[in-house]
Amino acid sequence: MEKNKRYTDAEYYYKKAVQNDPKFHFAYYNLGILYETINKNDESVKHYKKALEINPEYVNAMINLGLLYETKEKNFSDAEYWYKKAIDTNPNGHLGYYNMGFLYSNKEFGKYDLDKAISYYQQAIMAKSDYDLAYFYMGKLYAEKKEYPKAINAYEKAAQINGKEPSYHNHIGWTYELQKNYVMAEKYYRKTIEVDPNYSTAWENLGYALYYQMKDSEAIEAWKKAASMGRDGAKEALKKYFNITY
Repeated sequence: MEKNKRYTDAEYYYKKAVQNDPKFHFAYYNLGILYETINKNDESVKHYKKALEINPEYVNAMINLGLLYETKEKNFSDAEYWYKKAIDTNPNGHLGYYNMGFLYSNKEFGKYDLDKAISYYQQAIMAKSDYDLAYFYMGKLYAEKKEYPKAINAYEKAAQINGKEPSYHNHIGWTYELQKNYVMAEKYYRKTIEVDPNYSTAWENLGYALYYQMKDSEAIEAWKKAASMGRDGAKEALKKYFNITY
């Protein structure tokens, strides 16, 4: 109830702002966000478009429209339209390219194209050189294409920018594991755990990297740690490889 009251209060004040200044595009934009949050998508679209009617160069509204169409409406053609419009409006901005990368890597999208998605992530990085998320998702696409050295390079760039994000290190480890380089996989799983000792996926992955190096006692300890964090895969590995029920 308290949460609903906050939304009602916010709606009241944004509408009041619009009454006081009908050309206040930011109030319409915030109403768009509010309505999207409470799943009134038609109202959200209407208010984002009203913000753009007042300020045709307001890229944030274009991006939000694209995201709404892509993720909630599954209307990929309209999502593409708004992302392209954001890029055309601000060619030096990174978010239009980044979201186009996501769109073209979405298998539900009729124009699904990994190479095109990668090119959009590269353009996002050209616009914002320290954009770790673009490097990370580009790395995932390279891994999907089995271009592992390129994947590792992209993940490492992401980790250099934001070394406190454990998933970046974990994905480097996983990419080495896919190539059966278990020594390097172990190194990066341990780095992941160093960054976040509670990152259960890395503990489970570490167990496999150790097992394939025949470090059985260490593998058991890693899997027990992962199992204690609720990783069913680690419990299954303990049972399968060591007949240990945890």
